[in-house]
Amino acid sequence: SIADKILTRLKKISDLTKQILQYASILGKNFSFDLLYKLSQKANREITKEALLDALKEAFDNGLIEETLTEYGETNYSFSHDKVNETLLDQLSIESVKKYNMITAEIIEKDYTGHDKMYKLAYYYLQTDNHEKAYIYNTMSANKAYEIFSLKLARMFSYNALSVLKKEPEKKKKERIELSLSISDLNIHLADFPNNIKLLEEI
Repeated sequence: SIADKILTRLKKISDLTKQILQYASILGKNFSFDLLYKLSQKANREITKEALLDALKEAFDNGLIEETLTEYGETNYSFSHDKVNETLLDQLSIESVKKYNMITAEIIEKDYTGHDKMYKLAYYYLQTDNHEKAYIYNTMSANKAYEIFSLKLARMFSYNALSVLKKEPEKKKKERIELSLSISDLNIHLADFPNNIKLLEEI
């Protein structure tokens, strides 16, 4: 099976390369050298750029990642199969996943300048215990998506924000009701009546 092949390949690589790939798995199927290096450095100060390049080469040689060139001649990386990413993530503890997501969110918050910065922050903070920033960035992302008439995206981020509020149901009752009603409007626009009924029943 694919899972067996991936496990066999992972056994062939060094412990350091596996560790670096686990950091990469936090970043998703596609990742850049720059962000992976910053995350690796924060997680393990002993990882140099040379060590990272060697690890990526070993991973490439074993069919775990692929390389692509951008139109600007920069190298981007991606896992060769979704299962590689999933397998590496599954091998991390819940606390490690939260920790590395927090580091990634802080790096993006400080250094990243891409147009999708807010969306990335919404995603990464949602994977952490920083509920305040998870709520703020998901709410902001929902508003941004709504402004460009991307209603499905706006609803997704709104539901994310609602999931954060549900972790403190008594403290955030007013905000939760207001957000639920806002999502209800989106559901109506998207003609998603079954989910709207379920949402309103939970208010």
